Amino acid sequence: MIELMYFVNCLSMIELLLCFFLNVVEVITEVSVASEMSYFLFQESIEA
Repeated sequence: MIELMYFVNCLSMIELLLCFFLNVVEVITEVSVASEMSYFLFQESIEA
């Protein structure tokens, strides 16, 4: 029974880490997309 509780705790920790990791990846993706967009707009404004 104790092993099961330990296993469940492990799973929830993994789930938390995975959630955190996915959030970080999402933020990085949004930031990189935003910087690409602003760079593109910057290039457009220079050429205009």
